[in-house]
Amino acid sequence: MTVRIGLLGPVLAWRGDVEVDLRGPRHRAVLARLAVARGRVVPLAVLVDDLWTAPPAGAVAAVRTFVAALRRALEPDRAPRTPARVLRTAGAGYVLDLPAGALDVEQFRRPGPDAGVVDLENALALWRGPALDGLGDEPWLTAERARLHEERLHTVELLGAARIRCGTPELAVADLRRHTEENPWREEGWRLLGAALAACGRRAEALTVLREARRLLATELGLDAGPALARTEQRVLAAPAPARWHVTVDALRHLAVSGGDGLEAARAGRTSTLDAADGLDPRAAARVVGGFDVPALWSRADDPEQAARIVATAERLLSAPGPDVSRARLLATVGIELRGVRGARGPAAAAEAERLARELVDPAVLVQALNARYLASFQRLGATAEREGIGEELVAVSARHDLVPHGILGHLVLVQTRCAGGGGG
Repeated sequence: MTVRIGLLGPVLAWRGDVEVDLRGPRHRAVLARLAVARGRVVPLAVLVDDLWTAPPAGAVAAVRTFVAALRRALEPDRAPRTPARVLRTAGAGYVLDLPAGALDVEQFRRPGPDAGVVDLENALALWRGPALDGLGDEPWLTAERARLHEERLHTVELLGAARIRCGTPELAVADLRRHTEENPWREEGWRLLGAALAACGRRAEALTVLREARRLLATELGLDAGPALARTEQRVLAAPAPARWHVTVDALRHLAVSGGDGLEAARAGRTSTLDAADGLDPRAAARVVGGFDVPALWSRADDPEQAARIVATAERLLSAPGPDVSRARLLATVGIELRGVRGARGPAAAAEAERLARELVDPAVLVQALNARYLASFQRLGATAEREGIGEELVAVSARHDLVPHGILGHLVLVQTRCAGGGGG
């Protein structure tokens, strides 16, 4: 049975999917010290020196006791007096013999600098807390923790850059803002936050962030900003100011879920955004038309004329090339606005939007696409179970990513489908 070791958090070990009882912190420290040696032999004398700043009498015997206990825990089925296969004796020391990928640090380090969003997200998800947590503060532990912490910060920045590259800078902003608040000395974090804000159309905010970074580095840390930060600031300054209609769409979206007459007012305001979209370049127009991702529950549009105009505008924009995130939002918009209209286009647009959203791993776009698929399902009988599955996914995705309006939609879908089916829950 394969043994796996986890160092990215409290030190843990598993046999298959079962966690191993590693006993006390000294046992975990021995296992961790052998694991960070990456398959190299660690002499017994080195283990003693690394475990204790001032080794007590009997330290060598104690290490041998720890090793024997670890061997029993890692290989409980090993026959007496047979050689250990995982924690082996080698010359005057010990070596941890693990297959490739059995150490979480190896899995974390697998994505390269040009890795995609999914691989980087999976790498960061391996962290369960501070590396090597709960052990001591001996020099080897301090050094290894610092090295792993630095690698984690670098991976957060790689993820931010990947999200900007793939057209989802809005997902990068929150993580990079938290990253810079916690690690204000990291110039690359500030640079990426400015670039992400600029890519979202928040030009003034991007410039404020980049200038604050320059001030902070100079006045509080005594550092000069590097050329990369300066180049990013120059690019933001040189870029033309965007059409500001997407800001109006954001305001209308919030108005629509504010209660009272907010939805009616937002619907009226949306006509203005459609008028504006006719005069914008395709990328900006796509943000305006596809950005009104207000959850829709009812299977017929309240304003068929406006819905038809939205569909026509979205279809025109889909005929022009654009990033997948814009296409997914436009397709979801088509699927939502064609609710109650018979024909294959609504369900097909919803299905394509969902496919793109899952490839992008963009939760905000995914819930919009799931909303479209839910509404398209009313074109056929017997789709109650499908709608219940959509409701469950809406609730789960929204809870993980704090998408409150679509989380409420998911609960309403579940109430509707379970009442229709006579189920409980």
